[in-house]
Amino acid sequence: MINNIKNEFIIIYCNIITRKLGIIMSALKKETVVYEKDIESLETIKRKIEEDAYNKTMKLQKENIPIEKVGETLISIMSTGAQEFKQKTGREMTYSEMREMYG
Repeated sequence: MINNIKNEFIIIYCNIITRKLGIIMSALKKETVVYEKDIESLETIKRKIEEDAYNKTMKLQKENIPIEKVGETLISIMSTGAQEFKQKTGREMTYSEMREMYG
């Protein structure tokens, strides 16, 4: 019984290590290493860009802009956010980050 518990613990521990290594290897393949201290600043950057885009979109709704220009303006808002993200992080935002911020 002790051997079974010991073996299960070893299997669980190996799975955890494998997952962590997978994350690290994935980050290295993208030439991006994310340190824990940088996660908060990345979240802060994304939150600020998201808030800016939201405020610009709310302003856009209040203005009487022709419907033909709304699409161009929304694309411009997203493009500006993408440029700001790249400037502050040194990399392009991922598709999931873009979806997280802009929906």
